[in-house]
Amino acid sequence: MTPMGATYRSRFHPTQAPDLRAFRTALLRPLATCLLTLAVTLLIRALQAQPLGRWLLLGLPMAVLVALGWTAYWMQQTLAELHLHDDTIVLRSIWDVLTGRHPPPRRLLGVRRDHDRTHLFCADALYTLRDTDWPEMPQLVATLRAHRHHAGIEALGSTGDDMSHPSPATG
Repeated sequence: MTPMGATYRSRFHPTQAPDLRAFRTALLRPLATCLLTLAVTLLIRALQAQPLGRWLLLGLPMAVLVALGWTAYWMQQTLAELHLHDDTIVLRSIWDVLTGRHPPPRRLLGVRRDHDRTHLFCADALYTLRDTDWPEMPQLVATLRAHRHHAGIEALGSTGDDMSHPSPATG
């Protein structure tokens, strides 16, 4: 029997971490990358005996702004939770979890497994879950497949169509 209402968490889930700490942790790598880029640029300009003032005045705030934007985008795009309900799934990003946002449920049309990832076909998008990011991946895949099979049987009984595999669009 499939555990409907099950919740799975990725390794990026900000469990038990204050909001600021989770954001700070995610900001470290982008900020280091942006500051390293600025440092290399400043070094090259210094070795060429060119003025550095404008690069310091504009470069440092720009590096920080780019890192903040990069971090916010990454947190909005990276999945942290997957909730299974009777006939839908809800995918929440790190940003959603931190802000308490609950995205609308999506109908799962198909599940495809590759050697190190699982692809979820929804009506509006394709989501890829990497094995290394989801600690309970074997249980998650089994639950998703059972969930998809259960939903496919319901669709077959109500409409007469087999929805177990998404069909390619015809045009």
